Amino acid sequence: MGMAGRGARRRVVAVCGLALAGVIAVDVTPNSAVAAPVLCARRKGGVVVQRNDACKGRETLVSLSDFGVAGPTGPAGTMGVAGATGATGPTGASGTMGATGDVGPTGSAGPTGNVGPTGPAGATGATGATGATGATGATGATGSTGDAGPTGATGPTGDAGPTGATGPTGDTGPTGPTGSTGPTGPSDVFVTPDASGTITNTQATLATVFGLEDGTYVLSAKASLTGDAATDSRVTCDLREVVGNTVFDTGAVDVAANAAAEIVLTAPATLSGGPTNVVLECSTDVVVISVAADDIQMMALRVGSVTVTGP
Repeated sequence: MGMAGRGARRRVVAVCGLALAGVIAVDVTPNSAVAAPVLCARRKGGVVVQRNDACKGRETLVSLSDFGVAGPTGPAGTMGVAGATGATGPTGASGTMGATGDVGPTGSAGPTGNVGPTGPAGATGATGATGATGATGATGATGSTGDAGPTGATGPTGDAGPTGATGPTGDTGPTGPTGSTGPTGPSDVFVTPDASGTITNTQATLATVFGLEDGTYVLSAKASLTGDAATDSRVTCDLREVVGNTVFDTGAVDVAANAAAEIVLTAPATLSGGPTNVVLECSTDVVVISVAADDIQMMALRVGSVTVTGP
């Protein structure tokens, strides 16, 4: 930029400073809602213009302090008596802004003059007290139901609650059907009540195990024998079931005169058609003699099953 350009720019700024020194009318009425005018400098050319409320996009807000026109505050002058309202004259040129004086006492209200141009916005006053709450308005119509929101995530499992009180005892249910026969329990042993007897040449019962139910048993019999005083003999004995007349075991032993001997019989047996008895029957092969039998032990041991083992 040449000297001539810089001189012209100083003149524009000087003129703007003088213009800003004038007095700008301000509307201080409480109900004023119009924005204050502002001064804006154009970026190209440096021209200062006045806007009603704000600078435009390519303008910059100008502060009066940039020109040094704001002086110290002077003393407040005496408020004169309000005169009669004259006719509104034409707006004069803006004069130089003087120092702000102290606020004088409020004078009597004069008649309302014509509305002057809107002055710059004053400082924001303190917030007034909150007014009383207004009456509740009428309830509006119910809005339509919104769409259902997505299902939320499952929350953590709560602690177990206390155990509830025991409920009353229910009615007895009907009797169930009879169950199938269970497995055979512990073994049972049936023994003879007979302890001694005499054996002759006639087949006779020496001992009996009474009342055996159907099932599988192990039968055994033993007797201690004493021979005739003068004659040797042979004693033969059978283990026989009475109802079916089945002989399960047979044994024989030679008994010398006035000598001791022992006979033992044993056999597995499956009984049916009972209850039935099992007997020990014995006889000698010599007529008109007798052989004594003592310490007779006869028993039937009930078992679950009898298995014939192989090689």
